[in-house]
Amino acid sequence: MQLFINLWQENAPENALPELVRAILQDEPYKMRRIAGIFKVDVASIRNMWIITLPDTAAQQRQTQAQSAISLVHQELRHSFGTVVTDLYDQSVVVFMDDAPGHGNILSMARAFQKTLQAELGEDTLLTACFNLKDTADCRRAWLETQNGLPAARRVWPQKQVVTWPPM
Repeated sequence: MQLFINLWQENAPENALPELVRAILQDEPYKMRRIAGIFKVDVASIRNMWIITLPDTAAQQRQTQAQSAISLVHQELRHSFGTVVTDLYDQSVVVFMDDAPGHGNILSMARAFQKTLQAELGEDTLLTACFNLKDTADCRRAWLETQNGLPAARRVWPQKQVVTWPPM
């Protein structure tokens, strides 16, 4: 019922993105393909996922930071990728992208984008870059593994600003 309400109200495209991100990360292929089909998003082309871990702040400030991060994603990445889907999920901003043909190394892009994020949101912002994902099931697997391993990675490499999955 909530999905129906989100899809058919006036600002449906904005409300459908959280549903699409949730469907991908919760491995709900039918729901994901249905929403993606309605809004003409090619989820089969997703090969990269960035997870932006925001500084630990109060809930209202975190929401403002998330909106700033999402705005930066739209400003900085829309011209480089054919598919970009982003939204706040479980206290992090998640960005799904296809490959960036002709736009250089995606790890270099992640490092450059991380500098922009830190300038806008603060030094505690961390970007986890997941590469070479085969399908949306890989997206979920990468999400789960990074959420489980990120606390340990931050303790081992406290100064690291971009973490990669699989580790490079």
